[in-house]
Amino acid sequence: MKKLIIPIALVSLTIAASSCKKQLDTDGRPSVSLMNDQRDIKELTDKYFDGISENDIRYMPQSDEEKRRAVMIDQITEVFKVLYEDQNNVKLVNAAIKSELYTDETILLKDLIDNNSLLKDNARFMSLTEGLPTNLDEFANSFMDAANNLGNPDLIEYLNEVVTQTGTLTSEVSVYFPYSEDYTLSNTDVTLVAAVADADAILGYSRGVASDAGGGLYTTLTTVNDDYAATTKPVHVIGVNGVRLRAGVAIPLADFPPGGDITTPGLPREVKQVYSGDVKCKKQYDALVSLTGNGGGSEIRFVKGDGYLKTTGGQVETSTPEQPNDISRKNIRKENWVNWTRELDSDWEANNHQIFIGIYEEDNRNTTELSFAVSTTTKKENSNLQETGTVTVKFTYKSDDPVIFQDNLNRDVFFILNRSANTSTCGMYEGWPKRNCNADVEFTLADRTLVP
Repeated sequence: MKKLIIPIALVSLTIAASSCKKQLDTDGRPSVSLMNDQRDIKELTDKYFDGISENDIRYMPQSDEEKRRAVMIDQITEVFKVLYEDQNNVKLVNAAIKSELYTDETILLKDLIDNNSLLKDNARFMSLTEGLPTNLDEFANSFMDAANNLGNPDLIEYLNEVVTQTGTLTSEVSVYFPYSEDYTLSNTDVTLVAAVADADAILGYSRGVASDAGGGLYTTLTTVNDDYAATTKPVHVIGVNGVRLRAGVAIPLADFPPGGDITTPGLPREVKQVYSGDVKCKKQYDALVSLTGNGGGSEIRFVKGDGYLKTTGGQVETSTPEQPNDISRKNIRKENWVNWTRELDSDWEANNHQIFIGIYEEDNRNTTELSFAVSTTTKKENSNLQETGTVTVKFTYKSDDPVIFQDNLNRDVFFILNRSANTSTCGMYEGWPKRNCNADVEFTLADRTLVP
């Protein structure tokens, strides 16, 4: 495989250009590089958002780093336009995404162009590409050939960063395929989108037909939104979607209906447990296309606040139990219930009168801090003496949206009301009362009782 090497003649040019970024000229005016970035961003936004409603644009690049990333994503999209002339390259990327190496219908760019790609050890990817007359090494070689042909040393430098840096948004440049389960691996009629901002609608390049006049297959811009991606043509979004390795994400437990006590030999006492159940999300909290890592499906997060046996009048932080990563745009669009069963409290003590439950949609910016009080059995300060008191629960989260749900659960009635259809004002789902009904996110909680 070809290495990402910048020709020596271009190294000094790249370094010189990089050294003046985010700098002022000696007379105090913005540097030429910075002014070029600003000019490029205006050209990109004029091109990709011509005729698009401002209501569909969530966030435009602000910082110098974001502006550079937007310019590079546009350049990377130009490379994909060249590669997608060959339908086998489209099929390979489809297979990479459908391998589910990462969450949220996404594959990282570095796994398509780096010799150390995790896809090479992914059995599902190898099965999906069996018999395909191309492979990752050939794709990477073609990618670098096309990138070098653009004649932009900053792009080559950026691609080196994509491959070598970890834990940065640069390294997370990705290809996102919304509604991928509704399209086959062999469907190569893909529309390409450069995510130069966070938006729910943008102009993308639809695949055309070869012309004697040349210019390639990707020359026509068309409006891409959720309706288009879900019902018209497959869409590949080049951007920063924000994903995790699927191997590191909690898998939902099997749904279980209300049942009787579960006899557990050797258990010394009764144990009551609480679980998140199923979730229905009806709002696309994240953008369809994203430059910032806040795109794709919605990352719904449950948190718990528990002040049991803490100091009276003290403070505790919420905890976030392991849970699935996201709800896909398709499930949100169709308002499907999704299994979200994970343990929230493995042993809710009899004299722990309240626990706090909160739900939010996770983003990587805009930190909010909320405080709530729970009543429980506490300890007097500097003493082991127990009493009924209150503890403050501090709930800190990052999101572009207000908190979805927050409330205290009362131990003395929860396990009765959580199994009662007669007292549920929202109806039932899979035997459990629906909560937060008529809101953007509805959910259920499940419970079990273990006895000796």
